[in-house]
Amino acid sequence: MDDSSRSDEVLDICDHGVAIHDSNHQLVTWNDTFERVGLVPENELREGLPLSDLYRLVAEQGFFGSGSSSELARERYERLRRRDAPGSEILRSADGREILIRRYFLESGHIAALFSSRDTLRTNTTFEPEAERFSVVGRAASGLVHNLNNLLTVVQGSLESIRDDRQALPDSDSLRVAQEAVETSAQLTESVIGLIRSSADPVSTVDAADAVESCTRFLERILPQNIALKVDPGDAVYVRVDRSRLVSAILNLSLNARDSMPHGGRLSLRVQSDLAHCEIVVRDSGHGMNPESLARAHEHLDRGRSEAPVASGLGLAEVKRFASDSNGVLKLEKVRGFGTTASLVLPRVESETESHPDVREASTLSGRLLLVEADRMVRSATTRMLERLGLEVTPTENATEAIVALSTGEFDLALSDIDLSGEWSGLDFYSFMQRREPDFPIVLYSGWPDSAEQEIPIGASVLSKPFDVEDVRNVLGEVLESRRRVRG
Repeated sequence: MDDSSRSDEVLDICDHGVAIHDSNHQLVTWNDTFERVGLVPENELREGLPLSDLYRLVAEQGFFGSGSSSELARERYERLRRRDAPGSEILRSADGREILIRRYFLESGHIAALFSSRDTLRTNTTFEPEAERFSVVGRAASGLVHNLNNLLTVVQGSLESIRDDRQALPDSDSLRVAQEAVETSAQLTESVIGLIRSSADPVSTVDAADAVESCTRFLERILPQNIALKVDPGDAVYVRVDRSRLVSAILNLSLNARDSMPHGGRLSLRVQSDLAHCEIVVRDSGHGMNPESLARAHEHLDRGRSEAPVASGLGLAEVKRFASDSNGVLKLEKVRGFGTTASLVLPRVESETESHPDVREASTLSGRLLLVEADRMVRSATTRMLERLGLEVTPTENATEAIVALSTGEFDLALSDIDLSGEWSGLDFYSFMQRREPDFPIVLYSGWPDSAEQEIPIGASVLSKPFDVEDVRNVLGEVLESRRRVRG
């Protein structure tokens, strides 16, 4: 699957219309839902469509009111070009249609917009949390890409050093640095995937300290060097929330704090609690707000920066909504010239008692494993890793090759990527084998958001890419041991 196909999949994660214009205000991509919203005739949409022309087409549909379509479109476009357009608005046509628009001015210069018809909003309660996640990702995108490129540079340089140094030891500094860079990249990728998921997590018992620490890994990579970050997560303290919305709220408060300190400063995150409440405190040393701005804070999408463009994210209003949905409250203390303290207060609950299997001691595995992986480099690297664990590995490229191999050989288990080349996905392969040989164990893995993973059968074992060798050892070892017990 190429990059453009990946981009299309990400857009299709969102249940609402999405349109993105580049820094030259030309349309670069959109999803099918945007076409169905009806702002612009489908036959007029094309890559490179100037935003001024798109506004003219919208005006001709009657969404900008009565009057000259070209004049109404020109006025609207000039406001957006100056970034003076509202962050959100409802457009109404002469025939009674209503469409909600949310605009995001990204640091790259791109303009992204979400669209939803009024009927969709009445029946879909996930729009605001979904939009909040897209907002946070958009605001952090530039810093994220910059740091991923830095990490890839570290990996490349370290591997080249190993290649050039024929006498390099297996535990050389170059290998250690490359491994650390890969692990950090994986953490950043996991954070973004968690933010862009289209469906909200179910409400569950969440360790607030752990949620803050997961945000810390992200913030350490996207905050500028002139902002000092201090984090005190404290001991484990539990709340009943949608974890993805909690993480989005913490990041939103932190990014607001970053934006209020354009010349640098201090940002601190702290978790504190009493018998009844958990409080997540985000404090910055920015310029703060005067009393009038404070009174309007919950109605604005940013921190009230006079020099800032309109609404880089959904901000405080969405954090306040999350707090209310979680039976909590958002408190703000702003003193002009002395910074801002935002406190997210949530009801504290007892931790759920869960039984965690003991981590298996490092040991050599034994057995015949069928690997199904479409990417040549991943297939080669994974084969070497599995062989180092002691397994006899037969690598295949797709489901068809895997089924042929299973028909002609004996295997103890299979390890398959969900995203395969060919007509069948890893889930199709799994379902086929469940019907053909229900007792044959298949472990699935994926490095893509859970749009596909939502269909994973209950009880299936799933690993995440990139692999941690100990996780692979533990999961495969447990599966092999269970199969041996069944066989007697």
